Amino acid sequence: MTSAGGPRRQAGNLPEEDSSFVGRGDEVTLGKRTLSQARLLTVTGPPGVGKSRVGLRVAAQVRRRFPDGVWLVGLAGLDDPALLPHTVLETLGVGDYSLRRPIDSLAEYLAYRRLLLVLDNCEHLVHECATLATALLKTAPGLRILITSRHLLGAEGEHVVTVPPLPVPDDTGALPLEAVLASASVELFTARAKVLVPGFTVDAANCHAVAAICRRLEGLPLALELAAKWLRTMSVEQILTGLRNWPEQDEVPDQGARVARYHETLRASFDWSFELCSPAERTLWARASVFAADFDLESAEAVCSDDAVPQEDVLELVVSLLDKSVLSRRDRAGWTRYRLLDRPAGTVRGGLPSPVTPTACAAAIATTTGGCPSGRKRSGSAPGRRTGTSACAANTPTCGRRWSSASPRPARSARG
Repeated sequence: MTSAGGPRRQAGNLPEEDSSFVGRGDEVTLGKRTLSQARLLTVTGPPGVGKSRVGLRVAAQVRRRFPDGVWLVGLAGLDDPALLPHTVLETLGVGDYSLRRPIDSLAEYLAYRRLLLVLDNCEHLVHECATLATALLKTAPGLRILITSRHLLGAEGEHVVTVPPLPVPDDTGALPLEAVLASASVELFTARAKVLVPGFTVDAANCHAVAAICRRLEGLPLALELAAKWLRTMSVEQILTGLRNWPEQDEVPDQGARVARYHETLRASFDWSFELCSPAERTLWARASVFAADFDLESAEAVCSDDAVPQEDVLELVVSLLDKSVLSRRDRAGWTRYRLLDRPAGTVRGGLPSPVTPTACAAAIATTTGGCPSGRKRSGSAPGRRTGTSACAANTPTCGRRWSSASPRPARSARG
């Protein structure tokens, strides 16, 4: 490595990848293409989905476009918003700036440089990062900024790449081994497992258990990596049993207690997302948790509204939760539906408001939709849309998840 000077500045400070990169080809390609046209890119997604990995891969692959370097500023541990400009200055290695406002020093330093600034884990500093990005982009024409955050900045000119969970094997019974191995979530689980247990393979004997683990963890990379660590002391089947037993029973076997540790990491991560929501967003989040699967807007308006959350506010809150990666959107046959990403079940328990009770759900559905949980009266079904009970099954509320306002909040240690 050369001494501190021009060449080192051009190289930036991107870390080397310390593990294999699995999947995400579409997201990385889109990110590279977007950065060639836009100056502010936000890579967003739910906790544990791998936003930072995707962002850093994009940054590494566009490094040659920036002769003054690609610079990573990690913000996960920054709790004082006022120190954001100082943190960026220190990362860039700017000298004494004590006699000027940090933002002015930063703007002057970047004014004539072609540089990519990567601000990683910005969700707790959304307003400050938006303000900083807007100010710097106005004064530094050669600057590009890449953000990773669960929440969108909402800044002018912001472009977005959304990172979804990895695809999981279909739950269609006895899948052939080739179909299981083709899943990106299985590929990630296997890659991490081989590092810890040399010689580990997914074969005909264990492929269905591995596929079930990936489905149970809904393709979240953080969850898959944490689960793979237990292969040093447990079999695939034991891990799956532990996942199924936790947190549905109070007394879990040894393997359930071990696997429960990864839940604590995910709880901390999702709990951090919860803390960053407004009171109204938290309420809608809790109430939407009663849906067994995905749901539409009219169902949310029927089930989740009351005097505290007026029906006319539900759409805006749904949009807010989409922007914060709490909800995901899917379009089917011309209809938009939403789904909570607080998976695996039981990972978000501390501090959530009590969800709507089954009685309240039934009453809201019956009053608003004529008894159809899908949020549409059966007489008004769209062409080609199933009607009756089967059409409503995905929207049927369930109170099988345990939310306990008395449960302690996990420490804010896992942001992703």
